[in-house]
Formats: sequence, structure tokens, C-alpha cells
Amino acid sequence: SVFGYYSVPSFVFSRMGWRKYNRDHRWYSTNHPNFVGHIFLANVMAYSFGKALCDELDRVPNLLPPRLPEVSAMLETCEEPTNFYSAYYGTQPLESSCKLYEDRPGKPGYICSKNENVVFNVTFGRHPRLIVSYLQSYDHKIDDALLEFDGTGYQKLLMGSHSEKVSQTKSVFFFAAETGFPHIIQSGLKVKPFSSHKMTVRPKNNGKIKIISVVSC
Repeated sequence: SVFGYYSVPSFVFSRMGWRKYNRDHRWYSTNHPNFVGHIFLANVMAYSFGKALCDELDRVPNLLPPRLPEVSAMLETCEEPTNFYSAYYGTQPLESSCKLYEDRPGKPGYICSKNENVVFNVTFGRHPRLIVSYLQSYDHKIDDALLEFDGTGYQKLLMGSHSEKVSQTKSVFFFAAETGFPHIIQSGLKVKPFSSHKMTVRPKNNGKIKIISVVSC
């Protein structure tokens, strides 16, 4: 291959077992990986990229640019979440007038409409992080969702519509610190380290919203 000819580090994803499992109902549904399949896929990719990088660092110790440690510190990750809610696992929220069900086969969510809302207890660590996954659609089929944190006056809007003619899950990342990557991560999450809050999610215009998961750390 071209990569091999020029000694560029690479790996062939198709040789890593996915084809072996792609007809197994535990990992695959119709022509697309299911929820568990996506987790499997993400873990394989994360391990493969990490191993390729470590192998290359052993071969070329000064491979990484000097600035990378600063970026790594700025994007410090959590070893494990402090709170994890997933419609796929049936995790019950703190309070809810919304319903947890599948509006499409195999597609569960915390689904709200009109004046309904769902409340999640979110606890943060030293470097507050929040990830919210929700359904985004087109032609205004899905309302915007409003996030509110008790005791902070902080609100955030999750846009329910986009221009693509497809309905899909969108994950939004919120960090308390400025990250320098505004196109990927929403900075300025106005919560304090080691604080706990009730996060209320509701439709902005009394339409339908669908929350799929909430992770805090």
C-alpha cells in the first residue's frame, strides 16, 4: 500500500474483527451498527489509534510537537462519569413528566412535548464536563431543547433542526474552561468544580424533544 511504501504508520480497520460481527444481531441492525455496535466500534478505534501512537513514540521519542502537552492538559478527560443517564439502559431521571419509550423500533429516548420536562441530577468533578446526546431532525420536526441549571441562572439551547434531510443523534460537549475549540466544544459551562445541580430539560416552544443520554463528570 501507499502507507507501507512510505513507512507511514497505519492500521487496516477491516481486519480488526468488525466483519466477523457485522451479521451478529448483538452488534448490528439492518445495514447499520446498533447502539452496542457503536460502542464496540468506538472502543476498537480508540485502542487502535492509541496503540499506533504509542508504538510510533517508542520508535521516534520526539515525534510529538512541544505544544501537545498543553492541549492535552486543556482537554483533560474524566476517568469515569459521576452521572450517566441513558435511554438505552432505561436509566431513570431524578424527576420527569416526560416518557421514556421507543418512538421508533430500537430508538428509545426521554421524550417530552408541550409543558413537560425531565430533570437530571448532575454532579461535577475538578474539571466540569457535560455531554448531552439528543435527536436532531429537519423541517422543524423536533423542537429546540432548553437546558437550565438550578442555582446558576445558566441556560443553554440545543438546536432541534438542521439542514440535512436526516434525523440523527447529536452529542454536544460542554466544558467549564475555555478550550480553544469552539466548533467542537461549548465552553463556559457556568458550574463550579465539585458542585451538584438539578438540570432541567424542556421544549422551548412546546414541541417534541428527545433526549438520549446525559453524562457528567
